[in-house]
Amino acid sequence: MVTPWRLFCRYLSPSQAEFLSSSTGAIRGARRVARTTLAQLLFLLLPAVVFAGDAKISGLRFSLGQPLDKPAARVTIAEISQGAQKRGFLRIALLPLVVAKGVDIRFQRPEIAVLGEIQEMLHSLVKLEAQELLDVRIFSGTDPVPRLTAAEVTPKAGYWHLRKIQLRTGAGVREIAECSLAVTGPKAGECTLGNGKETVQVDLGLSAP
Repeated sequence: MVTPWRLFCRYLSPSQAEFLSSSTGAIRGARRVARTTLAQLLFLLLPAVVFAGDAKISGLRFSLGQPLDKPAARVTIAEISQGAQKRGFLRIALLPLVVAKGVDIRFQRPEIAVLGEIQEMLHSLVKLEAQELLDVRIFSGTDPVPRLTAAEVTPKAGYWHLRKIQLRTGAGVREIAECSLAVTGPKAGECTLGNGKETVQVDLGLSAP
């Protein structure tokens, strides 16, 4: 579960997090970063009813996993807004969902199970169960080119449903129409293709695939 303190700490730089972890510098550290994080923290306090219509959050950054100064991954989301769920080819306004556009995830360690924390973060900002991620890119280490891109992602319990995917492997770039990416358990990182008969592994090793 993402606590308010963990949400606060995710907005800190590694040096700030390390400073706050020191018992002797905790108070001075909190005062030092309060001014720069106040605007971001206000978004966390907004009730869901306020986040409607044209309201948006831009440039959100946070980390995944522990410890805070050396997380498993760092996430940047260009924009968060409220949209409508899709039923067939239609969007139903009475079924709202949170939409995160331009989601970049850069792994420092190959721990794909931390992706579930993104769902927790979005739910803490907007009290809606349904979520949709658009233009998702997953990087490994300092790679300039993403290991995986997906035009649309629908997070579910234990897996993500991806559409219009490009997966980079040692054999090149593979284009996949849709797949289900396991994000928990022993099969985390495994993509089951739409036909259910083939699986491929998302390589998050820190060396080039």
